[in-house]
Amino acid sequence: MPTPGTIAIIILVVLILAVIVSCIQIVQQSKAYVVERLGAFHSVWGVGLHFKLPFIERVVKKVSLKEQVADFDPQPVITKDNVTMQIDTVIYFQITDPKLYTYGVEYPMSAIENLTATTLRNIIGELELDQSLTSRDTINAKMRSILDEATDPWGIKVNRVELKNILPPREIQNAMEKQMKAERERRESILQAEGEKASKVLIAEGLFTSQEEIDNSPRQDFGAYGVGDVKYKDVNNDGVVNSNDFVWSDKPYFPEIQFGFGGSVKYKKWDASIMFQGSSRYDITTYNNHPFCDNQHFGYGIVKYIADDHWSWDNNNKDAKYPRLTTVPSDNNTQASTLYMHDASFVRLKNAEIGFTYKFVRFYLQGNNLFYISKFKYWDPEKGRGNGLTYPLQRTVKAGFQFTF
Repeated sequence: MPTPGTIAIIILVVLILAVIVSCIQIVQQSKAYVVERLGAFHSVWGVGLHFKLPFIERVVKKVSLKEQVADFDPQPVITKDNVTMQIDTVIYFQITDPKLYTYGVEYPMSAIENLTATTLRNIIGELELDQSLTSRDTINAKMRSILDEATDPWGIKVNRVELKNILPPREIQNAMEKQMKAERERRESILQAEGEKASKVLIAEGLFTSQEEIDNSPRQDFGAYGVGDVKYKDVNNDGVVNSNDFVWSDKPYFPEIQFGFGGSVKYKKWDASIMFQGSSRYDITTYNNHPFCDNQHFGYGIVKYIADDHWSWDNNNKDAKYPRLTTVPSDNNTQASTLYMHDASFVRLKNAEIGFTYKFVRFYLQGNNLFYISKFKYWDPEKGRGNGLTYPLQRTVKAGFQFTF
């Protein structure tokens, strides 16, 4: 039968063991413990096993060192032009000094929220409404810089600030929507007008080859013209060629049909692949290529097909590819007409490759944009309409080897 003294000793031993066990602390990864001794800061415990002195030391705060996200409620702000908006922000921050975070400011998260609100109001107050809506990156950068500097004494590093939503008043939103709708309608009407103008052309019947032919043809109301200039068809047979004789083009400027096909084959150690692509049912219109005229309006110099086959007294051919050359712009010759429209259908060998595998090494030869077939010969049809002076598609051939492990 244990005596009361023995029982007391057992209880005392158990209490001592309990106290010792409770003083053993394991700090996890990405955590830090701030420890005080007799009410004063003593140390910061990092990852690992630690022992605190009972009744003398205590863990005053357990701090997470991970990057944290604070999503604050929308704040009312006033722009430079006196428009009140609601803006909510998201802050990504990290605690870099647990001691400063513990002792630097009371209620750190509340301090960050209030500091964010005042900083946001100061920045937005310097901007007008339109600038506020289009300068998110600038606002984010300014806020991050200011907040990072202000929170440094609190042991906090602000990594990123994002404006999540910018909400102008409802009447402002309605006005902006109406403005955007009006702008879209304006652009649509311009595009429709330009499309209609671009899609209507005069029918060219070749080039005038004599003054007698000019005298016996309907009058053309597009400025002065003479031998070697473009002859247009009088569609409505009223004796005058003018804007009433424009007709719709039967082909668009963009391909109606785009296609591609290819295949690959492998035989023993050899392999090969090939890929074709192309477009059809569309025309290319040449323009801005009229040589020896004002560069601002009529091109940049003579191109080969004009030099090779333009009208001249030595080449008095009504089917020449280009009318007579002039040193001043010719309104008659620069009308949109079938003379400058060409079938741009094409098929291109887009990619071809052949390879040979020996053990774990594959040797290959590869080519891109090797050649194309098209009725249009002035330039690569995939460059589109214009004067052909844009940078061409790259034709590349490369050889190499691949290792397989």
